[in-house]
Amino acid sequence: MRPSGLRSLLPLLAAPLLVAVAASACPGARPAVAPSNRAILASAPARKAPRPAKKKKAHRAVRAEAKQRVARKARGTKTTSPAPVVVAVIDGGVDVTHPDLQGHLWVNPAEIPGNGVDDDGDGIVDDVNGANLVAHDGNVADESGHGTHVSGIVASYDPSARIMALKAGHGEWIDIPAATQAVDYAVAHGARVLNLSWAFLSSDPGLAQALARAESHGVLVVVAAGNFGFDSSLRPVYPASYSAEGLVAVAATCDGQNLASFSNFSKLGVTLAAPGCDILSSLPGAAHGVLSGTSMAAPAVAGAAALLIERRPGTDVRELVHALLGGSRPAPALAPVVSTGATLDVQGAVQALETPDTTAPAAFSRLSPATSFSTERDPSYYYQQVRFSWSPSADPALAGYRVIVDGSALAAVDAGATSVTAKVAPGAHAWSVVAYDRSGNETTATP
Repeated sequence: MRPSGLRSLLPLLAAPLLVAVAASACPGARPAVAPSNRAILASAPARKAPRPAKKKKAHRAVRAEAKQRVARKARGTKTTSPAPVVVAVIDGGVDVTHPDLQGHLWVNPAEIPGNGVDDDGDGIVDDVNGANLVAHDGNVADESGHGTHVSGIVASYDPSARIMALKAGHGEWIDIPAATQAVDYAVAHGARVLNLSWAFLSSDPGLAQALARAESHGVLVVVAAGNFGFDSSLRPVYPASYSAEGLVAVAATCDGQNLASFSNFSKLGVTLAAPGCDILSSLPGAAHGVLSGTSMAAPAVAGAAALLIERRPGTDVRELVHALLGGSRPAPALAPVVSTGATLDVQGAVQALETPDTTAPAAFSRLSPATSFSTERDPSYYYQQVRFSWSPSADPALAGYRVIVDGSALAAVDAGATSVTAKVAPGAHAWSVVAYDRSGNETTATP
C-alpha cells in the first residue's frame, strides 16, 4: 500500500538511482511520480566509475587543498578563530565514520554518547551527531550515499563547518513529515545553514511553515533546483519554488558558464548556479565517488555561506543572501535561466559581504499597457496574451526585470529585455515592473 501524504524527489548524486530517479535527471524525460508523502533524491547517477584508491585520494587531496586555500583566504587572518558554523544536512543520512568527516561533524554538547538516555530531553536518544527523524533515534546511517556525498562537499568548501546529520528518509526517498521535523530540530539545536538536496512536485504546507520558522530564526536555507531539466516557473518544484528571502535555490553548471543539461531553471525562482558536474566527494565506507546533479551544487553554496558567517558572525540572512548573490560571477548563458544570471564565486561573495552594493538600479518607466488594464476571455484559450513593455533601467550589475500583476510575480526576463508577453486571466488588473541587480537592490518603474 502506498503511504498517504506527500514526498519529494531528491537531487541524488552519490549512489545509483532507481530508474524513476535517473529518468528525472535526463533532459526531456517525464518527471518521476514519487509515492505520496515522499521526496526522491533528485541527483543524476555518477558519470564516472570510482577511480583506483590511490588516484582518488591524490585527486581529492589536491582539490581539498585548493579549496582549503580559498577558505583560509576567505576567512582572512584573525587573531582568534571564529566559532564553527553548523550546517544541517537534511538528507537520507550521513556516514559519520567516514575519515573525510572526522573533525567536521556537529557534536550535541548535551548528549552523552551510547548511554541509551535522552540526556537533552529533545525526545531522541543518543542524537550525538544529529538525528534520525524517521525512526526518532540517533542512527543516521546512509544507505544511498547521497547525504555523505553532500556532507563532503560542504566540508570541502568550509573545513571549519560542523555538519549536523539529519536523516529524513531511506535510500532514494525523503519523507516530507520527517524532513519538516528535521528543519525544526536543526533550528532548535543551533544550525545557521540548512542544506536540502532534494525536490518534489507538490507543495507541502507543513514544510513551508517550518522553513518560514527557520528564516525567522536567522537560518539560511539552501536547496537544490531539481534535476528534471525543465523551467520551474511553468511547473513548480519544491522546496526550490517556495518564495522566501532566506531561501537560495541552486541550479547546476558543468563549466561555470552554461546550465547543466539536467538542471531545472527559472528566472523567477532559481537564484544562482554552482558547480554540479563530476564532483568528487565522500561515499559511505571510506569511499569516494564522482557524481553530478543539483544535489552537489547546493552544498557548494551552503559551504560558502558558512564561510561568510565565520567571517562575520553577526551577519543576518538578508545580508548573507545579498553577499552570495552580489558576489556571484555573471555568465551570459545563465542570464535567461537563473535570477542572478550568475554562478557562485566564493571570493566575490566575501568582497560583497565586506563592501556591499546598496545602489538601486536607475529610474525607468512603464510603457504599456496602462497601470490598470482589463482582459477578456480568449474563446479558444481562456487566457489573453498581454505584452508588457518598459524603458530600460541601468546598473553595472543589473540582473533582470520582474513583471508584477495584481501583486504577484508573473514573469521575469534578463537585463537586456524591455518587454515580455505573458498570459493573463480575464478581469481587471494592475501591473508594475521591477528592475533588480544581482545584490537584490530593486527599483520599481514609474508610470
